[in-house]
Amino acid sequence: MKTNLRRRVRYHGAVEWILSRARRTSAVAFPELGLTVSLGPSDVAIDCGAHVGDITSRLARTGATVHAFEPNPGCFAILSERFSRMSNVILHNNGVMERVGEFELRVPIDDDPTKAAVAGTFLADADAFEQDERRVTVQCVSLPDFIAALGRPVKLLKMDIEGSEVAILNTMLDRQQIASVDMAIVETHDRFSDRLARETDALRARLAAEALTDKIRLDWI
Repeated sequence: MKTNLRRRVRYHGAVEWILSRARRTSAVAFPELGLTVSLGPSDVAIDCGAHVGDITSRLARTGATVHAFEPNPGCFAILSERFSRMSNVILHNNGVMERVGEFELRVPIDDDPTKAAVAGTFLADADAFEQDERRVTVQCVSLPDFIAALGRPVKLLKMDIEGSEVAILNTMLDRQQIASVDMAIVETHDRFSDRLARETDALRARLAAEALTDKIRLDWI
């Protein structure tokens, strides 16, 4: 009961709005990376795999326009309430991939998405969950196409998308589109499968060869 009450209060739209005003900032710090990114009202940030919005919240306090993508229905319901009064946060109930399409999202069976370490994955071979799971069909957007359609630079791209990050980044590199992104911080998911580990290692080598390791950080979390 107390947990549910705390959750309703913390993720209430009015509470988020008040905290955003009280904690207004001109930069977002990622101490685990030794990185601080300046953001302001003229900037665009993208949060892929927003979960229940903790990173979205930090980004939004700068006044930047924040596009937050989250395909998990339970998480998105929390996002919709939490940012209901934040005009600079644009929510997308979609997954992100390197291409457009409908995909099966594997999500844990848990009535409290705030407790889930992994909110969902599109990878069929990912060893992602310790509990039972269910499958939900969701619409995915092409992140490379979405960024191209913005027609303006992305100051910060955060990705925590449970294994889909490798294909997206390779596509953006192939298209020479990474120039549209000033900084990307990415959580990798090598642990999900041997295949993904090999692909992630290959991406790391590619970024090193193209001198992009400072711009695309694969060492977040």
